[in-house]
Amino acid sequence: MSNRLSVKNLKTCDTHDGGGFQVSLYFDGKRVGVCTKHGNGGPMQYDINKNLAEVEAYAKSICKEDTTYVDPLDSIVYYLVNQLKMENKLKKFCKKGIIFTKKKEEGYFFEKAPYSSITIRNLKDQIPDIDEIVNERFEMAK
Repeated sequence: MSNRLSVKNLKTCDTHDGGGFQVSLYFDGKRVGVCTKHGNGGPMQYDINKNLAEVEAYAKSICKEDTTYVDPLDSIVYYLVNQLKMENKLKKFCKKGIIFTKKKEEGYFFEKAPYSSITIRNLKDQIPDIDEIVNERFEMAK
């Protein structure tokens, strides 16, 4: 979605209203501040040390939602945080086996087997419609 805006260093916490998080916010590859969602029903809070107007303008330019009731920057940050959460979960599962996607099916599939070139070759022989070996995203080869 966004190649100019990214988040790193995700920290999450459980709250009585769900969950909160804090992430470092990067714009054009440079850290510009921190975004915090306390998980108490309040708005996100930004501590952006520079380029706030440019960051907000960029978020508004790429936001596909109706921005009447949604702050564009909040929407983009939520999306990026969810992507980072998914990536972190996938990394954990990749340590336990092989994760892959199929060409005509949605979702992720798991094969409890050590990740190696031989195992991948055998798996692709058994399941010819494999689209992606997710472990390769994270260079999990041993």
